[in-house]
Amino acid sequence: MHPVSAVVAAAFLSGGCFSLWSASMTASIVFVFLVMAALRSKTLVLPCSLPALVVFGVVLAYGASVFYAVDGAMAFLGFVKMTAVAGFLVLASQNKAEHVKNDVWNLVPLLGGCSVAVCLCGVFLTFFTRESYFFQNDRLGGFFGYANTYALWLLLGLVVLAFRDKWQRRHYAFFALSVCGIFLAISRSLAVISIFALALLFLLRPAARRLIASMTPAGLALGVFAFLLRGMQGDYIRLLQTPDQAGEWLSRMVYYQDGLHLIASHPAGLGYLGYWYSQPAWQTAFYDTRFVHCSVLQYAIDIGVLPALALAVLGAVLIFSKKTPLMEKMILALVCGHSLIDIDLEYLLLIFIICLCLPLRASFAKTAPPVIPSIVAVLLVFTHCYFGIASFAADKGHPELALALYPCNTEVLESQMMRVPTLEKAVPYAHALMKRNDYAFLAMDTLARDSFGQGDIRKAASLKLDSLAINRLLASDYLELLGICAAGYEAAMVEEKPGEAEYFRHLIVSIPGMMEQAGQSLNKNAYRLKHKPDLQLPVQALEYIESHTQPLGC
Repeated sequence: MHPVSAVVAAAFLSGGCFSLWSASMTASIVFVFLVMAALRSKTLVLPCSLPALVVFGVVLAYGASVFYAVDGAMAFLGFVKMTAVAGFLVLASQNKAEHVKNDVWNLVPLLGGCSVAVCLCGVFLTFFTRESYFFQNDRLGGFFGYANTYALWLLLGLVVLAFRDKWQRRHYAFFALSVCGIFLAISRSLAVISIFALALLFLLRPAARRLIASMTPAGLALGVFAFLLRGMQGDYIRLLQTPDQAGEWLSRMVYYQDGLHLIASHPAGLGYLGYWYSQPAWQTAFYDTRFVHCSVLQYAIDIGVLPALALAVLGAVLIFSKKTPLMEKMILALVCGHSLIDIDLEYLLLIFIICLCLPLRASFAKTAPPVIPSIVAVLLVFTHCYFGIASFAADKGHPELALALYPCNTEVLESQMMRVPTLEKAVPYAHALMKRNDYAFLAMDTLARDSFGQGDIRKAASLKLDSLAINRLLASDYLELLGICAAGYEAAMVEEKPGEAEYFRHLIVSIPGMMEQAGQSLNKNAYRLKHKPDLQLPVQALEYIESHTQPLGC
């Protein structure tokens, strides 16, 4: 197997390089192969064409964002993840482009078809164990754990199979299995795109019409059988929903609107995961999404408008270029088109596919002595192994090891803060979070409760106000502030401190106004989404506030 194909296979089997540990593991393999290639050939080809420089520029932009990101420590992990793309592009440039591409294109349907076969075995196991394998929310996510992107990969396999010159029995099996996998993914967008793609392939590839006409219904029949075997588990009604009926579509419209406003206010980006951490402070509906579900918008939010625009233009140029083969045009159109409405490019494996459609050995390619690149590659191998282990420990429930290797992991710190049995043990984690992330409202809440417990009620109220400036859409948080202020007011009255009592009284009566202001910032569809804001206080709370509307002494 060619090294590039081996990397693609490793990336696929480890989850598509979505998580840092998957990307780091794959990157380690990439840089090992680069060292071997440099030592064997005594030179290293460095792609310097304009398309390659755009890709390298995107990776470097992730590195630059570390210095101004919402959370620099997590932005650095995002940069580490993206270096796998740069390494892959260099590795793919070491050999003739067609040789590299043909190996990978043959691998795409093989991985897709075989993985669906494995998933179907999981369906049979479900019949005996009543456990679900490879399915999330009754949708087939395969090795990716995400149905939409997995179905996209299977569709790419169908395109590759249709463009073959000759077909063997295994190719017919792979085609049917891929169709079955797309059916079981129950993706609205992929269902529509697949129908159009198969129709287009039927027109463009007359030699493949027998393959398409026979194996498409066979794959659908296999999918129906698997569906029945799972006990009718699968929400196929969602395929018939209009965008107005589908809560996910409405949610994404809100994501896009909020994302565009965020880009306008932060044109240089927020760094990797900055969108997620800062989300409660500016969202116009109640949602919690790690990514904006539009890859171009996500890149603009992460690293700025210019790199995102350059990447989008690169995709468009490649699709419409006369030098791009028809099959690659279709692959690029599917990947780039679907990534406009989903998180596909968070899976680095899909970026690897885009890289293979670049002019890998352009006339501008340079060669370099192997010594320095080899040393750099070896260092990168150890770096990726280190961060890969840290990320794997974090993802698989070993927080102590994860923090020992990378003490700045915000997600692990926050998780530990919420898991420890006592408030006293949570406080150090809260302080660590506050030092590196201005949007850590859970840490603010923890410190507010600690201050309240120590009798510093004014500080507790101040911290809770800071938290509410970020996390604005839940009545329970306003009730917590009301409780703090009520305790402060009563204590001040007992201690005969009218100034302190007036301070807390003013906060008490300002709470409805704070909630009203939060409500005015909501999107018109905020109450039509799956999760809805809660900005209504109980009657008892409103009555208590009403009883404090008059200033002291009146």
